[in-house]
Amino acid sequence: MKKQLLIVFLLLALVLTACGKPTEDKSTESSNLSESTPQSEEDSATSEESEESEISEDESMDISDETSAQPIERTWPHVTGTFIQPWACANWTVANWKTHFKGLKEVGIDIFIVQWIADTPEGKFENVYYPSSLTQNNRTSGFKEYPNMLPNLLEAAEELGIKVFVGLNNANEWWSYAVTKNDWNIKQSKVGIDIATEIYDKYKSQYPNALHGWYFVWEMYNGMSGYETKAGEFLNMYLDPLTELDASMPMLLSPYVRSSGGNAKKAEEEWKKVFATANFREGDIFCCQDAVGAGHITINQLDAYFAALKAAVDTEEGLIFWANSENFTQDFQSAYLSRFLRQMEIARPYVSGYVTFAYSHYYAKDYNGKAAFHRAYKYYYDTGDTQPVLENPEISYTVEEDKAVLNIVCKNNNAGIEKVVISVSGRGDTVKNIALNQLDKDEFTFKHTVSLKSGESKITVKVTVNDYYGSISEKTIDIDLG
Repeated sequence: MKKQLLIVFLLLALVLTACGKPTEDKSTESSNLSESTPQSEEDSATSEESEESEISEDESMDISDETSAQPIERTWPHVTGTFIQPWACANWTVANWKTHFKGLKEVGIDIFIVQWIADTPEGKFENVYYPSSLTQNNRTSGFKEYPNMLPNLLEAAEELGIKVFVGLNNANEWWSYAVTKNDWNIKQSKVGIDIATEIYDKYKSQYPNALHGWYFVWEMYNGMSGYETKAGEFLNMYLDPLTELDASMPMLLSPYVRSSGGNAKKAEEEWKKVFATANFREGDIFCCQDAVGAGHITINQLDAYFAALKAAVDTEEGLIFWANSENFTQDFQSAYLSRFLRQMEIARPYVSGYVTFAYSHYYAKDYNGKAAFHRAYKYYYDTGDTQPVLENPEISYTVEEDKAVLNIVCKNNNAGIEKVVISVSGRGDTVKNIALNQLDKDEFTFKHTVSLKSGESKITVKVTVNDYYGSISEKTIDIDLG
């Protein structure tokens, strides 16, 4: 009996070992995911000094999906949803969408919010991202149609288990009118419901799981100046017909907070008035933009506003409160992870989930050269580590008659080094950007030659290392030239 048990245990060990071996996704990423120019991985330099890097550009890095034998119990905040704006993906194929969704699922994202599906200035169609018959007699002179975007997206989403919230209509005049013009509210909401009905009739039966919910495109904000009831009534112009269409499909809205609209307590009172009027259903989602990326509040103000909004949401039974944690900067660059992770941590006591504007734009591995941010976030997603150690660089040198030759060694870390900046007194900085396919290396070695000036007795060299969390390490040395 003992011998039989031993054999069973050995067989189980072999099975578990085989199951625990990582697998690689060998699918090829399309180069047509965006018409935008990918982020350059070339080195940039403002110095004319010669330099030589020992980094080989021929080595490659595998950032493919990996599976583990034991599922990770994540107790740390992480996003499960992302937005995308339709202009960025208007011409994507089903294969493009599958590539994108596979990358999102590597980091636990299975909720996908299309911010809008039609541009309707003053109620007329200007751009539409699915095949619509509504546009035939109601379009602007600059009308364009991208008929494959939504059906391609839904086909890929249904296959890969992605839940899609479809934003309906959008128009720039919102930022002038908000909810103050009732005729405009009625006209735009009617167009929006017509769009929802057409999309539902076309696709719900074909893609019942992918076509999951609706996104309320019009971004509201605190500082409503007495229009809280109007805001609730405008919401009802969408909520009530959508309930009749299919009450099982939730609506998600993502207003933002701004300090210029008043303090947190005032925001709470305003949203309570909106909720008293709006006919939210159980399962609808109030997903507030934290506005840290856009700069409408500072990160130090975030806790107070989210605490206040939580108090307001709690007055509306069945309404879910999520955070929309922004992962960009005011100049529309990808935010380093340290700030983004802190935003989620601050919101953590108040919300039950997180999405971001926008992983697809600023961190996705297949979009505009952002794969290094994806790599860094995936490390956080897998480990919960909010501050990987970044060691100071090491600098050694030799001095010849007319030059100093520096040897610089920089240790890599789990976040991945983004760049190394070499600063020499009296000269411009030299920036070494680390290519994505080098981020699996343990360290980077650079040789940097400084041409000496006549009569120069000393130079100061500072080397600064930056990683994708936004951490910095540095070392400074003085070189005595005698």
